[in-house]
Amino acid sequence: MFDVFENTMSLHLRENLNPQVKHGRPGEWSLDPISDEILTRDYLESLTQEILQYADDEANAFIEDDQELVQVIQLQNYRIV
Repeated sequence: MFDVFENTMSLHLRENLNPQVKHGRPGEWSLDPISDEILTRDYLESLTQEILQYADDEANAFIEDDQELVQVIQLQNYRIV
């Protein structure tokens, strides 16, 4: 997903919205859809569990913060909130 546009800064996945990428550079960016598919809660919960499991198993990953409503995972060069 990070190769959809040049200069992709982040990927945004939110329930009941389509996936979007933020691309450009600080102070000069746009947020654009990369799919027409609307993301469901079930899909996002499944993806979250998969990322957390991978972070537990991967040497170049760790859970930076784990609270009730937010988790921050550093996964190689990616920061996932």
